[in-house]
Parts: sequence; structure tokens; C-alpha cells
Amino acid sequence: PIESTTTLAAALRARYGEEDPRIASLIGEARRAWEIVQRLLTFSRNDEVEAEPVDLNEMLTDLADVHDAAAGRSSSIVMRRRLSNQTLMTYGSREQLAQVVLNLLIYAEQSLADTQGPSEIRIATSLLARRAMIEISWPARITDADPDRSAAELIEKTGLSLEVCHGIISNHGGELRVSQSAGDVR
Repeated sequence: PIESTTTLAAALRARYGEEDPRIASLIGEARRAWEIVQRLLTFSRNDEVEAEPVDLNEMLTDLADVHDAAAGRSSSIVMRRRLSNQTLMTYGSREQLAQVVLNLLIYAEQSLADTQGPSEIRIATSLLARRAMIEISWPARITDADPDRSAAELIEKTGLSLEVCHGIISNHGGELRVSQSAGDVR
């Protein structure tokens, strides 16, 4: 269906010209859908992933360092880290776990992008009942015009759905929870 949509959109573009924003939007959304399907297929191939020990603090530090380097000084979004002094190890796919965290960080940045002044994304780790916990939080920016949107619905817009993120975390023996309270999304 995605290929058919793309083919039809290309035919419409050829017929009505390059300037129609509706056709460009249709092509862009078809491309986005294709990318989502490709990610889903990649994550569904669990037999191809070799499990290995993953230091969660190290993985989060690497992701935050990459973010800071990419954002440079032009971003008003600050990444605050409060990582446990204890080594937090799990066994699984570093790439899949990093993709889930990166997906949440991208959404956090998108939700803060339209705000004025500095904002921060907080990353914290801890050990709770012998389980590693990662918490990513940021100030909620839900407008008065749309107060009923839940945090879960907002995260769906990142491209890797919350269900896929949940599946990845579940496959690693963990839980993924999204909540919005006290002015923060967690």
C-alpha cells in the first residue's frame, strides 16, 4: 500500500506540478510510513540480534555526548544527567536500547523546540529493587487548545511507536512507562 501511495503521489505531482503542497505532504508522509515499516521489520528480527552485556550509564553518556555535539551552542535545550554511581548492566542489544532512548530524546526535543528560553531534558539512572531504572523527563508543553492529549499519544509522533519501544524494552525483561504529572512528561 505504501508503494502504491507513493506511485500515485508521483503521478499526481507529474500531472499537477511540483508546487502543490498537498502532494508534497502526501509524498513525505508515504516516505515516513515506509521508514516506520522498515524500523519495525528491523526490530522484529530478534533472531539476528546478538545479546551482549550493556552498561546503561555508558550507553546514556554516549547518547548525551552525541546530542551535545550535534546541538552545539545553537540549541537552547540543555541535557542534564544524573547517573547512578553504581554500574547498571543489562544483557541485550545496545543498538535497540539506544534506539528507544534516542527516540524519546528526539520527541523531548521536538516538544521543547517551540518554547522560548532555555529548557532542559533530564536523564537519570538508579537501581531500584535490583532493577536498573532509566528516567527521561522534560517539561510538558501541551497547549490549552489541546489539553486532552496524553504523553503516549505525543510520543507516537516520533516515528518509532510507543508499542515498538515497549516491545523492545519487554524483550529485554524491562518495563516502559510514560506519564505526565507535575508539569513533566516522564
